[in-house]
Amino acid sequence: MAFTHFADLDLLAFSREVELSFVNFYLGFSCTDSRSRHPHARLIFFFQADGTAFFEDGTRRIPLHAGDWVLIPPFVEVRHCLNDSSPHLSLHFTLLACGGFDMLSGKQEILFGNDRAMTDEIQREIRKNDRAALLMLFREVCWKCLRRTGHEFPVFSRLPLLWSDPESVRLFRLLTDNAAPGLTMQKFSRIAGIPKDALIKKLTAAIGIPPGRVIDRILVLRAIRLLTKDHLSVKETAYALEFRDPYGFSRFFRRMTGAPPARYRRRFEKNPPDAEHLISLLEWGRH
Repeated sequence: MAFTHFADLDLLAFSREVELSFVNFYLGFSCTDSRSRHPHARLIFFFQADGTAFFEDGTRRIPLHAGDWVLIPPFVEVRHCLNDSSPHLSLHFTLLACGGFDMLSGKQEILFGNDRAMTDEIQREIRKNDRAALLMLFREVCWKCLRRTGHEFPVFSRLPLLWSDPESVRLFRLLTDNAAPGLTMQKFSRIAGIPKDALIKKLTAAIGIPPGRVIDRILVLRAIRLLTKDHLSVKETAYALEFRDPYGFSRFFRRMTGAPPARYRRRFEKNPPDAEHLISLLEWGRH
């Protein structure tokens, strides 16, 4: 009996380098006309919407209807005009390669579609209030929407090709392992052992984003993890990431996320409604 292990794709090694992780979950509705920008992706499902609510990314406006899903890539600023007729679920997540670089980076506009069967299934599972079932479903719908839109993300096609070039893989690992506030391309070229210009050209060609920008994006995701999952203070986070002082870290964090680190962390400290209230939101949306 003959088997293939997809060794020509180095699929097993690649699978170990890619990790989908959730940052937070939001279920409910809000009456707001505001702008937001996050360093991670957001996948939003609308259970009800009458077309008056919309998202706008600077290039187009997307009216929202029941069954719509919207995928907002990292660092894309959107205007969201929402009202109490649009209950929704928002999944905030990262898709990291080599433990640091988000594969969804590089896309500058939001993606969307409509799948009423999928949003109905999400509603049914939320009503059951089963932890394991919800986690599996949330992962499933993220991967399902990413499969539908993967061709839109430049890194999706570039990163797998990178794995066929051992030198590019080595440089990429060095970049993620050594990412720090004071890491200049001159310093990194000495670590990597190749000239700076050749280094920048090779990495930019491999991942589609200049390595200096990659460092910033790796650092801000690490900062979010330390602030929200490890519950470090702003000062502790700054020094853990090797910033010179908390003020420099705060300026960096605000530039990357649009919010000071202390205010950003408070988003994760709000007491959520209980399960009964969450279900009532969904039931209300069906009337």
